[in-house]
Amino acid sequence: KNLSMNHADLIFDAAPPTMSGNYEKRPVVLVPQGSEQAVCFGFALLGSYQAIDFATRQPKVNFKGEPIYDRKMRVFFEFHDTQVDELGEDFEPTGKTRPATFSHPVNLTMGENSNLRAMLEGMRGAPYRKEQAKEGTPQKAVPMIGHSYMITIVHKEKKDGSGLKLEMKSFSPISKKITKEEMFHEPFIFSIEDRDP
Repeated sequence: KNLSMNHADLIFDAAPPTMSGNYEKRPVVLVPQGSEQAVCFGFALLGSYQAIDFATRQPKVNFKGEPIYDRKMRVFFEFHDTQVDELGEDFEPTGKTRPATFSHPVNLTMGENSNLRAMLEGMRGAPYRKEQAKEGTPQKAVPMIGHSYMITIVHKEKKDGSGLKLEMKSFSPISKKITKEEMFHEPFIFSIEDRDP
């Protein structure tokens, strides 16, 4: 499903793209650190990008010297205890508020050490069996949309020193004793065509 203009400010951590004219990028309101309830409301398949070795900061290659590509995805959550100004299609405040939204970046793989698998296993409260992990990866995230989870939030300094960024460190099912939030945003699935290697 393609994104509507109402989703334009959700793709990159609740901050809309800089526009020409008198529009200025609004500051991102961070969700407090600690364990926070959040509702999953969509995900975006972002295509393939050349993998980078984090130790050397060099592009990864296989034994033939050919580049290795990773498929990227972002999973979107809304945090109802943190409210932000709602913007209209002209990116001007509407006078209303909405839950803060943040996305969690993952590689589109279900390997034993993948961050996507760790997130989904935490959200479902149980590990995948080996044969389950081989099933279609994006399809595993779809049933999570519309459900509430507990997410551990931490704040980290940005590499450029420009401020703090939010990271989601762990995921777990919500306790039956906690009142679950209703999904505010329209659920969505967004996909772009993969780049040609």
